[in-house]
Amino acid sequence: MQHIPELACNEFGTPLLNDLFEKAQKLAKYDLVCYVNADIILMNDFMKAIERVRNWRNHFLLTGMRWNVDISGVLDFSQPEWESSFRDLVHKTGGLLTTQGLIGFDYFVFTRNLFRDILPLAVGRGHHDTCLLWQARAQKVPVINATAVVMAVHQNHDYSHIKGMEGVGLWGILKGEEAQKNLEITDGGNLVRRTPDTTHRLTRVGVQLDVAGYFHLRDKWIAIWFFILKLTRPCRHALGLNALNLQRLKTLFERSKKRKI
Repeated sequence: MQHIPELACNEFGTPLLNDLFEKAQKLAKYDLVCYVNADIILMNDFMKAIERVRNWRNHFLLTGMRWNVDISGVLDFSQPEWESSFRDLVHKTGGLLTTQGLIGFDYFVFTRNLFRDILPLAVGRGHHDTCLLWQARAQKVPVINATAVVMAVHQNHDYSHIKGMEGVGLWGILKGEEAQKNLEITDGGNLVRRTPDTTHRLTRVGVQLDVAGYFHLRDKWIAIWFFILKLTRPCRHALGLNALNLQRLKTLFERSKKRKI
C-alpha cells in the first residue's frame, strides 16, 4: 500500500477531486482503479460484482448507492460469521440512501485513465460524485449501477470535521460554502448525472440495459416530444387532430359511454 501525503486542496483544506484522480491513475499498476470513501464498509459481494462486470466489458464505470447505519460497537473481522451478522444489522437498523431522500455514490470502479480533465471539485461536498457519472456518460462509457447486488455500508457520523458545519447532518453540508462552490463549478448542476442516468444495472442474473438511462430520456424527453409533434403536424392538421378537436372527440366518447350505461 502506498500513501500519497500531498494533494491539492482548496482554501478550506479539502482535497480536490481532479488532483486525487490524476495521481491515483498515474500510480496505478493495474487496468482497474477503485475509489472508495473512507467511511464505507464493503463485503464479498463487492469483488464478485467487479469480476462479473469485468467479464462483461473491459471499459466501464461501476458504482452504486450506499446503506446508512449506526455502528456503536467494534466489528471483529476475524470472526467467520461477521459478514452475515453485519448484514442482519444493516437490514434491521439501516436504510438505503435513496429511501432517505438523498442521492450519492461512495465507490467507483473504473478503467484506468478513464477520467481526464476532471473538474477541481472539493471531495465530499456535493456534486463531486455525480460529476464523475457525467464525465463517463460524456465519453459514452457504460455506467453500471450495482446497488441491487452490492451492499456498501456507510457508518453514520457527524460533520464536525467540516469548518462551520458542526452539528449539522448531510443535508447541512450540501448547503455549505464548499458545496455552493462545487455547484458553481458544475455549471449549476448541469455537469452532473444521477441514478436514473446509469446505462446499465447489475442484477443477480447479470448486466442489464437500463433503457431510460441509456438514452437519456429524462433529459431529452421534452425535446423528443416536440420533435415528434413538429414532424407529425402536417398529418395531424390534415386529419383535424388538433388539441381542440381531440378534446371534442374525448367529450363525445365519454357521453356515448354514459348513454350505454
